[in-house]
Amino acid sequence: MKKLLIVTLVIAFIISACQTSPSLTPWAGNFTETAVPATAEPTAIQPVPIQPRIPEEHGGVIAFYSDRDGNPEIYTLHADGSGLERLTDDPAFDDSPAISPDGTRIAFLTARHDPNPQFPNLKYELYVMDIDGGNLQRLTTTNAAEDHPAWSPDGSRIIFDADYDADGFFEIYAIHPDGSNLKRLTSNTANDQFADWSPDGAQIAFSSYRNGNWDIFVMNADGSDQRPLTDSADWELFPAWSPDGTQIAYNGMAPRSRNTDIFVMNADGSNSRQLTDTPRFDENPAWSPDGSQIVFQTQRDGNFEIYVMNTNGSDPHPLTKNASEDFWPSWSIFPTQKLDFEKSTQQFTARETFQAGLGDLDGDGNLDAVLANPQENNSQVWLNDGSGNLLDTGQKLTQYGHGVGLADFDGDGDLDAFIACHQFFASSKIYLNDGAGIMSNTSQDLGDKNISAVEVNLLDLNGDGHTDVHVMYYSPSGLPDKVYLNDGSANFTDSGLALNEEVIAWGDLDGDADVDYFGKQIGKGYVVQVNNGDGQFTAGWQMDDDQSTIGGIALADFDSDGDLDALVTNGFRDTGSFPSRLFLNDGLGQFTDSGQSLNPTMGSELAVGDLDLDGDLDVFVSNISLPDEVWLNDGSGRFSDSGLRLEGNNSTKPSLGDLDGDGDLDVFVGSLMFKPTLWINQ
Repeated sequence: MKKLLIVTLVIAFIISACQTSPSLTPWAGNFTETAVPATAEPTAIQPVPIQPRIPEEHGGVIAFYSDRDGNPEIYTLHADGSGLERLTDDPAFDDSPAISPDGTRIAFLTARHDPNPQFPNLKYELYVMDIDGGNLQRLTTTNAAEDHPAWSPDGSRIIFDADYDADGFFEIYAIHPDGSNLKRLTSNTANDQFADWSPDGAQIAFSSYRNGNWDIFVMNADGSDQRPLTDSADWELFPAWSPDGTQIAYNGMAPRSRNTDIFVMNADGSNSRQLTDTPRFDENPAWSPDGSQIVFQTQRDGNFEIYVMNTNGSDPHPLTKNASEDFWPSWSIFPTQKLDFEKSTQQFTARETFQAGLGDLDGDGNLDAVLANPQENNSQVWLNDGSGNLLDTGQKLTQYGHGVGLADFDGDGDLDAFIACHQFFASSKIYLNDGAGIMSNTSQDLGDKNISAVEVNLLDLNGDGHTDVHVMYYSPSGLPDKVYLNDGSANFTDSGLALNEEVIAWGDLDGDADVDYFGKQIGKGYVVQVNNGDGQFTAGWQMDDDQSTIGGIALADFDSDGDLDALVTNGFRDTGSFPSRLFLNDGLGQFTDSGQSLNPTMGSELAVGDLDLDGDLDVFVSNISLPDEVWLNDGSGRFSDSGLRLEGNNSTKPSLGDLDGDGDLDVFVGSLMFKPTLWINQ
C-alpha cells in the first residue's frame, strides 16, 4: 500500500544507508453599494494562533485508504468510526487522501494512468474530487510520480513532492487545485518530502535528508528561508501542524530501528515529547479540526488500523477494525451543505442589462429589480411575483443606463432609483417611487451629458441622515468623480468634491462614525482617504501596486473583528489580469495585505454576502469572458475557491438578494452585449 510503501522505503533507505446565526442580507460591499460601518471594537491582526472552526457533530470527517475491497481505494468515516463510505472504485491504486480545510474536496494519488503498473514503482498522478467521490479532476500529467498532497489553509493551493527533474531526489511543489500555476519550492541534491502547511498559510514544514539525516525543516510559503527545526540523531518524518499553529506532530524513529512512534514538539522545534511507544509502527499523525485529538495509523494489532488518541497520548483507541490494511488518515471538518446555483429560465426583454438594483419596490415583501440597460435600451422596472419570477411593468426609464442605486431618497418610506448613464449621451437621472413600484422622473439632470457616468455608490457624506450619491465618471482624458448631496427630498447638488481614484468603495474605515473611502489607482496602487469630519478628505494609508487594474472593491468585515476590510479584484477579461487581494483593517484605517492571492486571471466585479449560510461573508466574482466564481470565507478572512464555475454571458455587475424567498441569496448578473443571468441558490 502507498503509505506503508513510503515508510517501508524510507526505513529501508535508512537501514541500507547506515476548521452564529446567518444573515440573509447581502453585504453592501460592492463598489456600487454602501458598505455597512463598523461598530465593534477592533482587534489586532495576528498570524497565529488561529481559532479553528469546527462543527459539533462527531468532530468532523476522516479520509483514509484501504485494501478491504481488494485493492487500495479512498474511504471516509466520521470521527467516532461510524458512517463508512467508499469514494473510489478503480482497478488501479487510489491512495494518499488529503481533505481540503473546508471539508468539501479530497486531493489524492492514483496510478490509473500508469501504462505498466508494477508495484511498488507506480506512476502516480494527482487528482481532486468532491467529498462524496464525484467530480474527479486530474491535476498532473507528468512522467514522474507525485506524492503526499496537502492543502493550503485557504484551499487555494496543494503542496506535494515529486522528482520532476529526474535527478533522483524529491522536491516540494505547489499547484492550484485546478492544475494550474505549478511552482517549485525546494531544490536540493537530497530528498525534501512530506510537507504540511501552517494554519496561517505563512509557512510549510517538511522532512529533508539534506544534512545526511531525516530532519524536519520549515520554510516560508514561497520556499524562502528554509531552516531546520530538528537536529537529532533520530529521524523525524511526516510533520503535521496543529490547528492553532503552536505544535507539530511527527513520526520519530531511531536509525536502523524497525518501528516508529508519534511525537509532538512546539512549532519552533522545542519541547519534543513522545506520545506512543509500541514495538511496531505508529505513524502519519493528523490533528482533529479542534486540536484536541490526533488520528494515526498503527500496526500494533498486527495489521494497520486507524487509531485516535488525545494530544497527550492518552486514550488511544481504534476507529477501524478489520483484517485488511487501513492507511493515511486525513481529518477535516464536516462540509457545510454544498453550495450550488441553478440558472433560472427567466427571460428578459432588453438586449443587454449592465446592472440590476434589487429591492422591494411595491411593498409586498419581495425583491424587485430596476435594470440599468445600456446603449439605446430603456432601463426597466421588473416586479417579483413572490416565487422569484420577475415581471416587466412596461415602464421605460432612461436609455444608456450603466449603474443603478436604490434608496429612499425623498424620505417617504419607499425605494427610489438613481441611474447613472454612459456613452456621452445622457445625464444621470433620479426616479421617485409612488410606493407601488411606479417610477417618475424628477427631471433633474446630474452631471454633464458629454461625459460618461459608469457607476453609482450610495453614502451619507455629511452625516445628515440622507442618502447621497457618488458617481464614477469615465473619459479618455481622465475625469474626477463627483458626489451629489441629497437635501432629504431627492434634490441633489454637487458637493464640490473631485475624486481622482478610478475605483472607490465607501465605509467607516477608522471607526470615527463618518464615511471614508478606499480607492484604487490603476497601475499605481491603493489609498485610504480619511474623512476629516466635514466631508473633506486627507490621504491616509497607501500601498504601491503596479498590478492594480480594472476591477472592483468590496468593503466588509471579512475576518469578523468588527471593522471593514477591503477585497480588491484586479481582473478584466482573460488577459492582462493580476491577483485579487484581501487587505485587513486594524480598526484605525491601516491595512495589512493578508497574503492571499486569489484567482489571478479572473475577478472583474464582485458582490458580498453569506452565500453558504454559515454566518460568514462570501464573495461572488464575475468576469467578462470567463466563468463566474464563488469564494467562500472560513470566518477568519481566509477564502477558498468553492469550485463553482458559472457560465455567464460577458458578465458585468452581480447583485445579491433572496429573489425566490427561500432564505438564501440568489445572484443577478448583468451582461455586456447580452441578456443578464439570474442564478438561483439551491
